[in-house]
Amino acid sequence: MRAGSPSQKRPERGTGDRLKDILLGHGVHAVDTLRFFGGEIVSVSSGETRKGNDLASVSLLEFEDGSYGTLQLICTVRMDWFEGIFVHGEYGSVTAQIFFPYYRRGADVKVFDARRNEYRTPATPDADPYERQLEAFADAVLTDKPVSPSALDGLRDQKVLEAIYQATRSGGKVKIEL
Repeated sequence: MRAGSPSQKRPERGTGDRLKDILLGHGVHAVDTLRFFGGEIVSVSSGETRKGNDLASVSLLEFEDGSYGTLQLICTVRMDWFEGIFVHGEYGSVTAQIFFPYYRRGADVKVFDARRNEYRTPATPDADPYERQLEAFADAVLTDKPVSPSALDGLRDQKVLEAIYQATRSGGKVKIEL
């Protein structure tokens, strides 16, 4: 028996296309983070591989400034879930292992400053991501500041995800209109 009102509207459970479901369910956070670090993504090429029920999607992203990056979505892994970020630039690098939010555990982040030839590791003593999101939203409302990420960020993330999906299906490069 279904709980709730008979007139209750529920979203459909998945699209029936595992790649699209994984991109929409997990890819948005990674794309948003990549855009935060690298700027707007203007084109993508992508491919996928499957072994049994496992799926891996690998994409080459071209940024507005001409630089490139990659995005890998691997489902299912047989270990603790995390998002990994690696950013390499002219003056150093950042690596981060960001754990599943339910763990309420701070990310493991290392920053290498090439000018000083040293590593730094930020402290994250209060690491509840849900609490941080709620505080940031409340601050935006109370101080009349824009929320971050914005609705426009979400729309641009979705355009990148759709381009990844289309590039995987076509086997070609897909340009993204900003």
